[in-house]
Amino acid sequence: MKIHGLGLNIIRYNIGGGDNPSHIHMRIGANVPGFWPCETCDYNWTSDANQRWFLFAAKERGADVFEAFSNSPPYWMTNSGCSSGGQNFSDNLNSSYYDAYADYLTEVVRWYKEQGLIFRTLDPFNEPTVGHWSEFGSQEGCSYNCNAMNEITKKVGAYLDKKDLSENTSISIADESTINEEVSTIKCIDVDAKSYVSKYNTHAYWGTQRTELYNIAKQDGKRLWMSEVGLSSSNNMSSSIQLSEEILNDMRNLKPVAWVYWQAIEHVGYFS
Repeated sequence: MKIHGLGLNIIRYNIGGGDNPSHIHMRIGANVPGFWPCETCDYNWTSDANQRWFLFAAKERGADVFEAFSNSPPYWMTNSGCSSGGQNFSDNLNSSYYDAYADYLTEVVRWYKEQGLIFRTLDPFNEPTVGHWSEFGSQEGCSYNCNAMNEITKKVGAYLDKKDLSENTSISIADESTINEEVSTIKCIDVDAKSYVSKYNTHAYWGTQRTELYNIAKQDGKRLWMSEVGLSSSNNMSSSIQLSEEILNDMRNLKPVAWVYWQAIEHVGYFS
């Protein structure tokens, strides 16, 4: 089969939380609008127009695997009132909003299904234990402890079932920043939560436990993705060589069924 261009076929879509409108602290491209702007508000499906355009444009051009993920709940569900993180890097989703958060994520999945786009997987977390998500930071982020992840995973799974979405959409976890953190998180996820999970996602910024993570995924019967990594840019071949070495190392030792770069195009200096 002839492949035109690079043959990229996976799109990971960020379900924005949306920050407090009075806050001005996000870097360029990081303040992603959410669809549920306040607790008493109706959903606003005209929100996030730029990312929605790109999502459907990619689908029209041949992308055929779609995953949704969340960096942070809407700011009004958080303890700090800020979607970039908690006070002193603490867990930030208020426990009284666990159900609302699960409802929100799955409602977005349902709306996109009605528009003709199905997310194969939904990850409620992003780098949940890395420990650098703080209020008034430069991008959305949220810390979660293991007990919270277990409870939220089960609630998201239950809402997928309730909304008749689970036939097409399952849960992936946990998009940890490092391979070693992913191993640790998976070991703390309980059997009931794992019953809703079809895939383990890891980022590959650091970590040495590639073979161990592969073996855990195989033993648990879960697919495994390297779902994010981004490298520094350069004016010579060094970045390209580093990228090829990263891919080869992961394919040889981690053996993921998908390898996903952070973004094909990013503004200058993001990873410098």
